[in-house]
Amino acid sequence: MSTSLSSHILSFAVTMMLFAGVEFAPQFAQGLENGVGRTPALGWNTWNQFGCNVSAALILEQARLLVSTGLAEKGYKYVNIDDCWQNHTRDSHGKLQADAKRFPDGISALSKELDAMGLLLGIYSDVGTKTCAGYPGSSGSYEIDAATFAEWGISYLKFDTCSLTAAERKDPRPAYGEMSTALNSTGRPILYSMCNWGQHKSYQWAGGMANSWRTTEDIWPQWQRVVELLEANKDLAQYARPGAFNDMDMIEVGVNGHVFNQKLLPRTKLTSREAESHFSLWALMSSPLILGLDLSQAPQWALDIVGNDEVIAMNQDAAGHQGNLVAEVKHGSILGGKCVSLGNCTHTQVWRKQLAGVQSVGVVLFNRGDDWTENSPKWQVETVQIPFSKLGFAADVSVHVRDVLEHKDLGVMTGSVALPVPPHGVRTLVLKAVGGAAYA
Repeated sequence: MSTSLSSHILSFAVTMMLFAGVEFAPQFAQGLENGVGRTPALGWNTWNQFGCNVSAALILEQARLLVSTGLAEKGYKYVNIDDCWQNHTRDSHGKLQADAKRFPDGISALSKELDAMGLLLGIYSDVGTKTCAGYPGSSGSYEIDAATFAEWGISYLKFDTCSLTAAERKDPRPAYGEMSTALNSTGRPILYSMCNWGQHKSYQWAGGMANSWRTTEDIWPQWQRVVELLEANKDLAQYARPGAFNDMDMIEVGVNGHVFNQKLLPRTKLTSREAESHFSLWALMSSPLILGLDLSQAPQWALDIVGNDEVIAMNQDAAGHQGNLVAEVKHGSILGGKCVSLGNCTHTQVWRKQLAGVQSVGVVLFNRGDDWTENSPKWQVETVQIPFSKLGFAADVSVHVRDVLEHKDLGVMTGSVALPVPPHGVRTLVLKAVGGAAYA
């Protein structure tokens, strides 16, 4: 996350200049063995809807709503405070301290209240000298901060990447690794979520030190941004595994936000159709599902989307595979995500995720459409078809098809599946072999 657009752009530019020509060798370490995060994290975070307006009262309100809406029972257990919870100075012992006005009873007391609800408290810090909002970062204090978080009963750490030292800009791996070691040394299981905006090819090396790592800069609730982040992750499936996941950033279902998450820029939000597609695609990609909506104002359609048990189950599948793109059809002249042909344009995709058990796959049939609006007359409902052979099934196998958005069995099919999909829409399916050799 970033607080100032100009400072974010400057930080990114400086980092890119320093990293020009630098390559990091892939490291295929096993997922972090810290007892947590074997499946993608499910939870809620303050940043995308509330920004710096955080407090114990807000956390308790949203936590109680996670419980009363039934989302906690569905697995959303992490309640994460993002930036701005801190005092601007450390205490006399060098420890981080919470803003006394916003958190009058401290973080430890808040953690205990969430624990009594069956929830887990998460917190935010930064690998650099300051957080993105200018509060004290953890650089040079990794051990004391990890110990403090453990003492407070923290169960999730989002670790950002602002205000890096020269050494950290040159190579951030030692700093992120130091915090990983410090967290594990506390003896408390704390899910470690690296937020380095996808810089430095972190997907190649983060799996041995973190449970998840951001692969892109920030999301905001606009369709163009959703498809941009999806595109950035399409070739990263090989790096995801149980305990280690590519993080495509938070879930924007029901969030009323702004472009670039900057309040001075235009307001934006996803339609219900776009939100459903966003959630299905993030689930299929095994990204953490960290909600950002204000649960006190959430429309029922948003709660229904993020509470879909079958989509959540796809995300939480024990095999830990990330989905990948298996088919794509583009027709017409498409420029900047818009159709510039005299006639119509088409842009459809099929995404596949191997599920636990050799005879089951998750599939998303996706009509990407115009990058900016779902109502352009240049884009129409498309029949998206995929042969079962492209999904890994043998030619002679019959396949049971279930629509997990409609909670409806579509029957047993042979050869292929073909379904109509509106622009910016998806059909999210679970396919299971019912006869013959399951796979070619």
